[in-house]
Amino acid sequence: MKHLPLRLELGSGGKRYIRRGRIFRIDLRPAPFVDVVADLNALPFRSEKIDECFSIGVMEHFSERQARHILLEIHRVLKPGGRCRIVTTSLKSLATAYLSERISLSRALSTLYGYDPLVSRQKGYDYTNRHFMIFDREWFHTLVPPYKRVAEIAFSPPAHSPLLLRAFELTKEKRDGPHAKVAPWENASSFTRFFNNALDAFQRRLRALITPRTRTP
Repeated sequence: MKHLPLRLELGSGGKRYIRRGRIFRIDLRPAPFVDVVADLNALPFRSEKIDECFSIGVMEHFSERQARHILLEIHRVLKPGGRCRIVTTSLKSLATAYLSERISLSRALSTLYGYDPLVSRQKGYDYTNRHFMIFDREWFHTLVPPYKRVAEIAFSPPAHSPLLLRAFELTKEKRDGPHAKVAPWENASSFTRFFNNALDAFQRRLRALITPRTRTP
């Protein structure tokens, strides 16, 4: 039987962007087409079980610190050689489009903040869903390691926002050999165990060095 890649669509909301393969759509809130209601900071999947992850228009809703944590969590669930593709607003593209007068100030601000702060009243807008961060290729390159490679890739942007979006692909490193071990610091809890075990071993060696030996007559 042909293996179907297992894909995650993160922060899908009520939309279906990805339609091929086995797909689990994850969002913090229940919505049509959402398969798993979960926080992206703690994906409910075991390590190294996912082939690909997709995120479209999601990462800008998190702070820089939260975005880093989420990308580490994605790294945890990806198989070796797995890929994460992220479509998000590019700071360079937004600034270029505004300075060349291809978009208005209102459009630039609404893209940057998630809403237009110049408009005093926007009926029905959920201000808790605003933007906290905006990215560019240089920022994604700061994630290497743990990702082996970060590259900007081509994609077909939607007609309403062709100038502002960019796609990035993050590839998880492959381990050498079929029985290579997972790094002991793969996630926060295992890192804590690794650190404590290393500290205990160090303390045992230190005690052995400083404890005076009793001489036998």
